Amino acid sequence: MNKFSSLRDYLVYRQSKCHKTIEFLEKRTEAEIYQLSEFMSENDYINMDVGDVVFIESNAEIIDSNGNIINEWY
Repeated sequence: MNKFSSLRDYLVYRQSKCHKTIEFLEKRTEAEIYQLSEFMSENDYINMDVGDVVFIESNAEIIDSNGNIINEWY
């Protein structure tokens, strides 16, 4: 069963972050950080155009078939 009633709820939960493209081009990593959910209305309408935001990727982990985190790669 899905515990999120909307895409916006999921983005709030994930705390997906981004920069506004125009600010990022001017200030690079010093640009303000926004929650991606700030750009969505309550009915999941995205209030921006393609290219208006630069997404900030979350840290990722590599997990083996047993669910163990892989810390070293040979």
